[in-house]
This record gives sequence, C-alpha cells and structure tokens, in this order.
Amino acid sequence: MPEEKENCTTLYESYDLPISLRDRLKRVDEIHRAITRAVGRIEYLKLSAMRAGSRPTPVRYGRGVERSRVEYAVLESDAERWGIGELQKELDELLQDIRPLVERLPAGVLRAVATQRILEGIPCGIISRRMHFSRCYVYRLLDQACERLCQMEEARLGLKKSGE
Repeated sequence: MPEEKENCTTLYESYDLPISLRDRLKRVDEIHRAITRAVGRIEYLKLSAMRAGSRPTPVRYGRGVERSRVEYAVLESDAERWGIGELQKELDELLQDIRPLVERLPAGVLRAVATQRILEGIPCGIISRRMHFSRCYVYRLLDQACERLCQMEEARLGLKKSGE
C-alpha cells in the first residue's frame, strides 16, 4: 500500500502536455474566489475579536462554539491558516502568462471586463455596477473575452481547432 502512494501523481504531473489556457483561467477564478472568502473570514474574525474585547466573557460564535479574545487574535493574525500566501504565489505565476494576452485584447468593453475580473479579481456584481450593465451581460462579456483569449493563445502556439 505505501508503494502505491509513492507512485501516485497529480493530474498535472501525470501528463507532459502544457495546461490549457481555459484551465488556467478557471484556476485563476478559483484562486480569486478562495482569497476573497479567506479575507472576508479574517475580517469577520477581526470584528468578532473587537466585540470580544469589550466584554470579559467569551463571544458566542456560530452554533454554540465559544472562543476567547486571545483565540480570535491568534486566528486574525495567522493568515497562513487559510493559505493566502501560497494562493497569491500561484496566482502571480498564472497571471504572468495571462497578463500579456489580456493586454493584447482590443481596447473596449471586453478588455475592461477581462482586466477587472481576471487580473484584478473584482467580482462580476461589482463590475456590473461600475459599468452600468446587468450581471448577466458581464458574464456574457467575460465568456466572450475568455473565448477570444483562447483563440489568441491557439494562434500564438500555431494550433488549429479540430472543428475548423
């Protein structure tokens, strides 16, 4: 049994093929969402710690779980528990390849949406409010931008679509 674990490889290690741009864009989106959730959680714990500082008793948190001020302070200061540092490093590596493609998009709405969502990690709801579009339309624009990015990457690599 231990020998099987040593021979196991991850999905990306098992193939010599490069990761497709579509997969990298999905991973960038996942990382942005994870970082946003972790930062929100840390902010929530900061507020809870401030509330706990005003009372001598522990704060009730969630479903009957009690945590003291010291525990909140430790959780708040220890961002590595959520892996933000590792996620940010992975995000920076992925964006090194994607950033030049996004910057080569023609100036306009597609480029603005792609820059805000992919490079800056701004949620689509906020983008829709900023640009005065519906959220559905922002998602459609983002899909079009991702499709155009994939076409640009294929053209750069000299690959042709199998359907054409």
